[in-house]
Amino acid sequence: GVPVARIFTPARELPFAGNPLVGSAYVLDVLGPGGPGRLRCAVGEVAYRANRESVTIDTPHGQPVQPSSLEVDGAVSAWLVSMPMEYHVVQLPNPAAVASFAPSADLELYLWAWEEEGHAIKARFFAPELGLVEDPATGSAAVALSQALSAMAMKAGRVEIHQGDEID
Repeated sequence: GVPVARIFTPARELPFAGNPLVGSAYVLDVLGPGGPGRLRCAVGEVAYRANRESVTIDTPHGQPVQPSSLEVDGAVSAWLVSMPMEYHVVQLPNPAAVASFAPSADLELYLWAWEEEGHAIKARFFAPELGLVEDPATGSAAVALSQALSAMAMKAGRVEIHQGDEID
């Protein structure tokens, strides 16, 4: 059968999270007995490819995206992406605005700005309701960002995300 992955934060269980799925796939295929190339989590089956150098998971796409009503000072754009957990994906004007941001609300907020248009992004993810003041690396929020970028007419491409510097 397909192994089941349950994912927890200090506060609750998550339906999907990129880093735990990547780690589970690595343990199964590289360190463990081998795997079926799929893991099941609350969003369904997620395919993966693993070897000693890298692990790739096929993330869910086609998630509902709509403009967010959330007001963040200086926001260039704001999107609400349901994965099924809701992410407010908010673009700020520059990396310095992302780096200096101090959250004031108890909600999942993924901030980002272009460091190099179309190539590199500065990002931060705040999730106090999950028991995480700030998460240094967030695969599921990066998927939400990809959906927001698609809604902003970026239909294909690759970007490098820089996240976690503020919390070492």
